[in-house]
Amino acid sequence: MINGKRFFEYVTYYADLIQKLDGIGKQVKGGNPLAKRILSTINTYKGKHRTGDQYVRNLFECAIIYFEDKFGSWKLDEALIRTFFWAYSLRLANFAVKEKTVDNAGSSHDGLFRRIREAVHPAELVHAPLTAARYPGDRDAVSQIEPLVAIFVEQNAIAK
Repeated sequence: MINGKRFFEYVTYYADLIQKLDGIGKQVKGGNPLAKRILSTINTYKGKHRTGDQYVRNLFECAIIYFEDKFGSWKLDEALIRTFFWAYSLRLANFAVKEKTVDNAGSSHDGLFRRIREAVHPAELVHAPLTAARYPGDRDAVSQIEPLVAIFVEQNAIAK
């Protein structure tokens, strides 16, 4: 697709999906309280403006857009929770999150993008087992993510 009407339809379609993502908090208002808490946390935690945290946020948002594009809004709040644990486990596990770290996670053979691509029904993603995040503990670079850690701990999503 080089130019023309189809190009602009494509751009408009994905611009609308991105705008819908910006309003995702409204979509989960009556839904899962954990999804609401996750959205609030990722929008307010202390370290959210660091470069690595922005890479992780971008990975999270891209996976949500992909899910929304393939399955629509059905089970979106549950997909949001799964996507949060998948994407933000990179933030917990790494002292520094580089662009390459996020690229590797996104293109991984067993990563979420591949599972979304191969899924026939959203339940295949929503009910799939989660891999517990590795969290090395309190270090200077990860001390700004305590609200994220709290969610992982409360949901028993950290490897012991």
